[in-house]
Amino acid sequence: MRKHHLSILIALCFSIGISSCVKDEFTLNEGVSVTGLDPTFAIPLAHADLGLEQLVPALDLEETVYSESGQILAITFTQTLFELGLQDLLEIPSQEVQESYVADLFTAAIINTGLEGDQIPLTQSFSLPFDFENGEILDSILLQDATLDIRVVSTFKHDLNVNMNIPELTQNGSTFEGEFDLDYQGSVPVEGEFSFDISESKLDFTAPGNGNALNIIADFIISHSGEFTNAGDSLYFELSVSSNSIHSAYGYLGQYEGIAEIDTQRVDIFNQFDADELYFEDPAIELLISNSTGIPLEVNFSSLFAPENSGTSLITGGALEDIPVVGAAQFLGDIAYTTHRIDNSNTSPLLSDMLNEGPVNLIYTAAGITNPEGFQYNFIEDTSKIRCDATVILPLSGYVDGYHFNDTLSVDIATDLGLSEDGPLNLDDVYRLTLRIIADNGLPAQANVQLVFMDENYQALDSLFNSTASQMVIAPGLVNASLAPSDPGYGRVVSRTRAITDVELTVERLENLIDGDVKFLVIKIVSGTTFALQDQVIRLYPEDGVEIQLSAKLETRIDITE
Repeated sequence: MRKHHLSILIALCFSIGISSCVKDEFTLNEGVSVTGLDPTFAIPLAHADLGLEQLVPALDLEETVYSESGQILAITFTQTLFELGLQDLLEIPSQEVQESYVADLFTAAIINTGLEGDQIPLTQSFSLPFDFENGEILDSILLQDATLDIRVVSTFKHDLNVNMNIPELTQNGSTFEGEFDLDYQGSVPVEGEFSFDISESKLDFTAPGNGNALNIIADFIISHSGEFTNAGDSLYFELSVSSNSIHSAYGYLGQYEGIAEIDTQRVDIFNQFDADELYFEDPAIELLISNSTGIPLEVNFSSLFAPENSGTSLITGGALEDIPVVGAAQFLGDIAYTTHRIDNSNTSPLLSDMLNEGPVNLIYTAAGITNPEGFQYNFIEDTSKIRCDATVILPLSGYVDGYHFNDTLSVDIATDLGLSEDGPLNLDDVYRLTLRIIADNGLPAQANVQLVFMDENYQALDSLFNSTASQMVIAPGLVNASLAPSDPGYGRVVSRTRAITDVELTVERLENLIDGDVKFLVIKIVSGTTFALQDQVIRLYPEDGVEIQLSAKLETRIDITE
């Protein structure tokens, strides 16, 4: 399972060997007599030659373990810390303008000279500025979902026809025009509300001196009702543009300082990790920031926090605040990449100090500003993203002591040893069973092992080794510690170490296990790297591995010479 990557690579070879054993079955036929043969049978139970290079793909760890021949193995975890899109970086606030037209004495006199049915034209121009908050100076915006809402209140005692023209607003290449009527019904004021769908429209602000504004030209046609017009009769307008989403924007998008992200990255290797001491020599966090917008970004992490740690729980300053400015894409479809590495060389306290405590969660706090150097031409689409991925890199260079790992296997002792009712032997035929474990270890780690036999209720019936303590069955490979730490060969296994362990099970112990109906075998491993108590740094390579052979010697009371 992925949560046990480190244990798989440096401590679980023994348990994998047992759980993946390949057994050969030897059947004794009745009446077989072989003169001079001792009633002792050597049964090979399992053989595993486990190289780390082969274990990585076999255990489906390619995505989380970096394995290249001749290079130190590394465990990696990648997570997206933040992702910013168009709606995060540009917001069109609801824009609204109120305008009034009031008839003076001269205009009222002109209208009053008309007859019923006459049409008197009037024109009113006004501006709807877009009040952005960050100094934006835009060339154009392509709207996605948007509406233009108009409310009109008239105290003229005449019918009105209104035609709105907005040169900066185009749909399918044509300038927007909206027309509506207000019908006088014998009393004032006359009110009307009108809504126009302007989705998929373009706002074009490129005219000189435009300043992010819509220039609205309203042509009014007054249809004379025959009633008198007074000076002070008026038209009142409320006009607003609202948009829930936009496709794209071009121009200077201002300096947006509201970018603040707090995100948590899980380091799953430490989930349920149980060790007395852990040290990573050269851990790192690599940031990869991809930008498909035409907007540069300055981002800094104010802190890195490990809430579970009791020692080093907080890192600030240094490399967290020295991240290069994130470059902008040069054109639509382009992606600009910015990388930054956080490691022991640029953190205080050291990144090792934080990660050596095994934090499951790392909390990043970040803040940023767009266009940090001021005015420049920008672009952004609804598919554009600024994304930051953080990869925690843990090279397997360091040491660990007192690592505890438990696993449980389902077993059937009688059947596996051929002592079941249907098997070739029964307990009356058995005198003694001896298990032999041969481990040729090329890993810079040792493993103390205990196997506990349990019944269906998980009650312990016996253990492989008579004492409750575990026993070393995998001795550490010989590590070269004579070189300088900067030498690639330092801390590397130079030769395998063989350990042979024999365990004797008498017929009484076997009978207790079979009568107790053993259903589970609990494997308990306590592991550590070579000379971890002396802070000896070891380094794991894909070429490292361990070979384990497990066999059984079964001594019987059968006289097969007769």
